[in-house]
Amino acid sequence: MPDDYQQLWIQRNLNTLAATRAAEAIESTGRALPCQVTAVNGSIVTVKFEVTVPYVMPDGTASTYTLPPLTLPKAESQWMRAPTQVGDFGMTVPADTFLGGISGLGAGVADLGVDYGNLTTLVFVPVAAAGFSAAPDPNKAWVNGPAGAVISDTAQTAAVTVAKNLVTIQGGSGPVQLQGGSGAADGIMNATLTHNALVAFKTAMVTAGITGASSIVVPTVTGSSESFTA
Repeated sequence: MPDDYQQLWIQRNLNTLAATRAAEAIESTGRALPCQVTAVNGSIVTVKFEVTVPYVMPDGTASTYTLPPLTLPKAESQWMRAPTQVGDFGMTVPADTFLGGISGLGAGVADLGVDYGNLTTLVFVPVAAAGFSAAPDPNKAWVNGPAGAVISDTAQTAAVTVAKNLVTIQGGSGPVQLQGGSGAADGIMNATLTHNALVAFKTAMVTAGITGASSIVVPTVTGSSESFTA
């Protein structure tokens, strides 16, 4: 039995028209494409696209071209900043319209009636790779960076900073630092020094006649011969 669809050219053309319009709409809002970071300015990055685009030259010869570099925002909140580095790989993710008004890379309020171009709707999202170093514990969140990590309030009145062999706890009364070395003995040694400083501080308070100073207990350092009993 003949297919009515083949006999009704109007329906066939309308279907082709709808498919064409859908493809144009998808293209106008950008595409999710692989890319690599080439420059970093805070939460704004410049990327080069890791993709080639095929096209046919006027003489019919097949060729390819590369997309131009693009500066765009990272997909991150002001409350959680990732230490994105030059060389990091990721992908672009398109929004439905212009993002410059909220990212600071443009101005004004996005207008759905304006065709802004498909490269103005993109944000950068990192993509994991099999070559990443293994996490210390796959069941725990791992926060790290090339120089360490910082946890603080927005005004940075208090912070915990982790750097190589050094943890700094910064509060209103000044910093407390825990320093490690290449082995367990270094950690014990530094903990012992901290213990000794606390003992000396208690002694000074007792000598000064500060009420309750003599009842302060300075904890023993695990793994060290140093201890104190109030």
